[in-house]
Amino acid sequence: MAWRFWTDPNNGLIWTHAGDDRKGFTEALSDSVSSLSPRGEPPNLSTYWIDRALERLRLPSSDDEVVVSGGNATQIFRKGQRVRAVSLYDVFDDEWMDVDEFERGLQGWRAEVLEALQLGRTLARDQSNYQRNPWP
Repeated sequence: MAWRFWTDPNNGLIWTHAGDDRKGFTEALSDSVSSLSPRGEPPNLSTYWIDRALERLRLPSSDDEVVVSGGNATQIFRKGQRVRAVSLYDVFDDEWMDVDEFERGLQGWRAEVLEALQLGRTLARDQSNYQRNPWP
């Protein structure tokens, strides 16, 4: 199933859904990657966290797991040519997908954010209290 993207009508942030069979990935992406600018920057739409995940995804492949992103309750790892979404509190079972599929999904999300920025879209209300800084 293809990834879907939507704009939250309450705040203007753009989110992704990795597919009905990828609920763990959808949860992990919502927890650890966003279309919000990082702390210290004015609250706005941004590809910052998506770009960070893409950068970490492209680190040289090895037998060791590399953290792609992490949030309050989830982490996403890369090992070889596979990516794994993990719930730190057993909310969902670990899910796996190919690196290429995960990268295409992130690129699609990035394109949605860039299009919104080109159209001059801004956040619907002040997000300064919401702004978070996912790990790493």
